[in-house]
Amino acid sequence: MKILIIGHPGSGKTYLANKLSEKLKIELIDIDVLFDKHPLYLFSKKLHRRALKKLVDLNKDWIIDGYHTGRMPEEILNKANRVIFLNLPKEELKNNIVNRYQEKKAAREFSHWQSFRINNLKNFAQLRLEDKVLRSDVEKIRTMVKNEQFKELKSKQEIDSYVNEIHAP
Repeated sequence: MKILIIGHPGSGKTYLANKLSEKLKIELIDIDVLFDKHPLYLFSKKLHRRALKKLVDLNKDWIIDGYHTGRMPEEILNKANRVIFLNLPKEELKNNIVNRYQEKKAAREFSHWQSFRINNLKNFAQLRLEDKVLRSDVEKIRTMVKNEQFKELKSKQEIDSYVNEIHAP
């Protein structure tokens, strides 16, 4: 099974990816780890796409945690059995972002680029910008994949229900 999880920062992508990976025994590919290992990927769509495609080609099954707008190779969308869009309310996203920021800051757990990104997200201007771009990408993705392959979850309860209902193929 090949699953791509997309959504805003703070929507629960990592939470869902970890739960599905554990339940289905499928390898998790965290896109943010690519940036931690290779900061140049942040500036080069070509390098980012090549690295992600290589990771996906190595694995029979995968769950991709994360989506950076405009950087997802079409081959991945074409290979995905399921695309899950986490579309939580803005207030919930804001609370999740602030909570994550405070936890990571207290534990000194994030890299330089994550610190920069989370600080930008705290003022929510980046969230508004990403919302516009992500919604445009989601519409493109919906036209590329079949209806039964696309799943939109709009709350933490829907995410938890989805995890409980999904079964390994």
